[in-house]
Amino acid sequence: MTLLPGLIDVHTHIAMGDPPRNYNQERLQSDATDAAVRANVYARRTLEAGITSVRDLGAADYVDVALARAIDAGIVVGPRIQPATLGVGATGGQLRPGRRLRGAPRDHQRGLGHRRWRRQNP
Repeated sequence: MTLLPGLIDVHTHIAMGDPPRNYNQERLQSDATDAAVRANVYARRTLEAGITSVRDLGAADYVDVALARAIDAGIVVGPRIQPATLGVGATGGQLRPGRRLRGAPRDHQRGLGHRRWRRQNP
C-alpha cells in the first residue's frame, strides 16, 4: 500500500478547464458566467485527481476568487485555491494592453484584466 500526500499544482487556470477545440471562437462566444459554471466542474475533477491545492494564475472577472470563496465556504467541492486574480506579464508579452485575437473585431476582445488595466492607465 502506498500513501501519497496531496499534490499542489502551481500553474493552473481552473476557470478555463479543458482546451477548447476552437480557442478564438470560445473566447468570443463565452463570458465569465460560462467560466464560473465550468470552473465548478473542473474544481471537483482536480480534487478527485489528488490535487489538494492550486495556484490559479488568472481568470476573467475574478471567477477564480469567487470559486475559492465558494470552496472555502463548503458550497463547492474542490482544492484550496490561491488566486492570482489579474495576470502579470512582460512588456510586450501576451498580457500587453491592446492585444487582439487574430481576426477578431476590436469590440469583442476579451483578455485577463486588459479592460481594467486600460481604465487605470489611460
